[in-house]
Amino acid sequence: MKSITVVIHCNAAGAGVTVETNTGPPRVGEPLNAAEALVMDFLRDCKARSADIRYGRPEATLCGELLQAQHAADPSTQPAHHSV
Repeated sequence: MKSITVVIHCNAAGAGVTVETNTGPPRVGEPLNAAEALVMDFLRDCKARSADIRYGRPEATLCGELLQAQHAADPSTQPAHHSV
């Protein structure tokens, strides 16, 4: 199954948001599976909020994987474990 990646960047000094995805732009009448439909709904909402949407970006997959790995390696992002 193909994976769809969406990466959200907050631009410097509150200059908006850039959204990159490895999926192509929407096409009227093109059948979508459940995951594609969910992503298109999300990207429509992003566009409505004036985000800069960049479709068909294969590097979004690598960027998403690198950010996940960085997040996983950072102890400050891990949930605290409490003993009772």
